[in-house]
Amino acid sequence: RGKKEGHGKFEWSDNSAFDGEFSNNEMKGRGTYRWSDGISYSGDWKSNVMEGSGTMKWPDGRLYVGQFHNGQSHGEGNMTWPDGRGYNGQWKQGKQHGVGVLTYPGTGATKKTQWENGEWVKAL
Repeated sequence: RGKKEGHGKFEWSDNSAFDGEFSNNEMKGRGTYRWSDGISYSGDWKSNVMEGSGTMKWPDGRLYVGQFHNGQSHGEGNMTWPDGRGYNGQWKQGKQHGVGVLTYPGTGATKKTQWENGEWVKAL
Protein backbone atom coordinates (compact mmCIF):
# COMPACT_ATOMS: atom_id res chain seq x y z
CA ARG A 1 0.00 0.00 0.00
CA GLY A 2 1.33 3.43 -0.97
CA LYS A 3 4.41 2.07 -2.78
CA LYS A 4 5.64 3.57 -6.03
CA GLU A 5 5.30 0.96 -8.81
CA GLY A 6 5.51 1.19 -12.62
CA HIS A 7 6.06 4.41 -14.57
CA GLY A 8 5.57 7.61 -12.67
CA LYS A 9 6.82 11.00 -11.56
CA PHE A 10 7.92 11.99 -8.07
CA GLU A 11 9.10 15.36 -6.81
CA TRP A 12 10.91 15.93 -3.53
CA SER A 13 10.59 18.99 -1.29
CA ASP A 14 13.95 20.37 -2.54
CA ASN A 15 12.52 20.42 -6.13
CA SER A 16 14.56 17.44 -7.30
CA ALA A 17 12.44 15.04 -9.35
CA PHE A 18 12.38 11.62 -10.98
CA ASP A 19 10.36 10.63 -14.04
CA GLY A 20 10.64 6.96 -14.90
CA GLU A 21 10.22 3.42 -13.71
CA PHE A 22 9.68 2.44 -10.10
CA SER A 23 9.74 -1.06 -8.65
CA ASN A 24 8.89 -1.78 -5.03
CA ASN A 25 9.29 1.92 -4.15
CA GLU A 26 12.75 2.22 -5.82
CA MET A 27 13.96 3.92 -9.00
CA LYS A 28 14.64 0.93 -11.24
CA GLY A 29 14.81 0.55 -15.01
CA ARG A 30 14.89 3.67 -17.20
CA GLY A 31 14.31 7.17 -15.94
CA THR A 32 15.40 10.78 -15.63
CA TYR A 33 16.43 12.38 -12.35
CA ARG A 34 16.80 16.15 -12.06
CA TRP A 35 18.61 17.55 -9.02
CA SER A 36 17.55 20.90 -7.60
CA ASP A 37 20.85 22.44 -8.80
CA GLY A 38 19.98 21.69 -12.45
CA ILE A 39 22.12 18.58 -12.99
CA SER A 40 20.21 15.79 -14.71
CA TYR A 41 20.75 12.11 -15.46
CA SER A 42 18.76 10.07 -17.98
CA GLY A 43 19.41 6.37 -18.19
CA ASP A 44 19.42 3.10 -16.33
CA TRP A 45 18.68 2.76 -12.61
CA LYS A 46 19.00 -0.08 -10.14
CA SER A 47 17.92 0.21 -6.50
CA ASN A 48 17.87 4.05 -6.60
CA VAL A 49 21.40 4.20 -8.08
CA MET A 50 22.61 5.15 -11.58
CA GLU A 51 23.67 1.77 -13.00
CA GLY A 52 24.18 0.87 -16.67
CA SER A 53 24.15 3.36 -19.54
CA GLY A 54 23.12 6.97 -19.31
CA THR A 55 23.64 10.66 -19.97
CA MET A 56 24.51 13.25 -17.32
CA LYS A 57 24.18 16.98 -18.05
CA TRP A 58 25.37 19.92 -15.98
CA PRO A 59 23.95 23.47 -16.15
CA ASP A 60 27.41 24.81 -17.18
CA GLY A 61 27.32 22.72 -20.39
CA ARG A 62 29.34 19.66 -19.36
CA LEU A 63 28.01 16.40 -20.75
CA TYR A 64 28.88 12.77 -20.00
CA VAL A 65 27.48 9.93 -22.10
CA GLY A 66 28.45 6.41 -21.16
CA GLN A 67 28.45 3.72 -18.53
CA PHE A 68 27.71 4.11 -14.83
CA HIS A 69 28.33 1.84 -11.86
CA ASN A 70 27.32 2.57 -8.26
CA GLY A 71 26.22 6.07 -9.24
CA GLN A 72 29.50 7.11 -10.91
CA SER A 73 30.93 7.19 -14.41
CA HIS A 74 32.57 3.80 -14.72
CA GLY A 75 33.51 1.82 -17.83
CA GLU A 76 33.46 3.46 -21.27
CA GLY A 77 32.28 7.04 -21.58
CA ASN A 78 32.60 10.38 -23.35
CA MET A 79 32.84 13.66 -21.43
CA THR A 80 32.69 17.04 -23.16
CA TRP A 81 33.19 20.50 -21.67
CA PRO A 82 31.68 23.78 -22.92
CA ASP A 83 35.11 25.08 -24.04
CA GLY A 84 35.46 22.21 -26.54
CA ARG A 85 37.63 19.87 -24.46
CA GLY A 86 36.70 16.23 -24.52
CA TYR A 87 37.70 12.85 -23.16
CA ASN A 88 36.46 9.62 -24.71
CA GLY A 89 37.67 6.49 -22.97
CA GLN A 90 37.78 4.49 -19.78
CA TRP A 91 36.48 5.65 -16.39
CA LYS A 92 36.69 4.19 -12.90
CA GLN A 93 34.67 5.41 -9.91
CA GLY A 94 33.97 8.80 -11.51
CA LYS A 95 37.52 9.46 -12.71
CA GLN A 96 39.43 9.01 -15.96
CA HIS A 97 41.23 5.71 -15.60
CA GLY A 98 42.83 3.64 -18.34
CA VAL A 99 43.14 4.62 -21.99
CA GLY A 100 41.27 7.45 -23.65
CA VAL A 101 41.43 10.11 -26.32
CA LEU A 102 41.68 13.78 -25.35
CA THR A 103 40.25 16.42 -27.65
CA TYR A 104 41.76 19.90 -27.36
CA PRO A 105 39.60 23.04 -27.56
CA GLY A 106 39.90 25.34 -30.52
CA THR A 107 41.91 23.08 -32.82
CA GLY A 108 40.01 19.86 -32.21
CA ALA A 109 43.35 18.04 -32.17
CA THR A 110 43.30 14.67 -30.41
CA LYS A 111 45.81 12.69 -28.38
CA LYS A 112 45.62 9.11 -27.10
CA THR A 113 46.43 9.12 -23.38
CA GLN A 114 46.70 6.93 -20.31
CA TRP A 115 45.14 7.89 -16.95
CA GLU A 116 45.20 6.58 -13.42
CA ASN A 117 42.57 7.63 -10.85
CA GLY A 118 41.91 10.92 -12.65
CA GLU A 119 45.57 11.78 -13.14
CA TRP A 120 47.19 11.98 -16.59
CA VAL A 121 50.00 9.40 -16.82
CA LYS A 122 51.33 9.68 -20.37
CA ALA A 123 50.59 10.13 -24.04
CA LEU A 124 50.42 6.93 -26.05
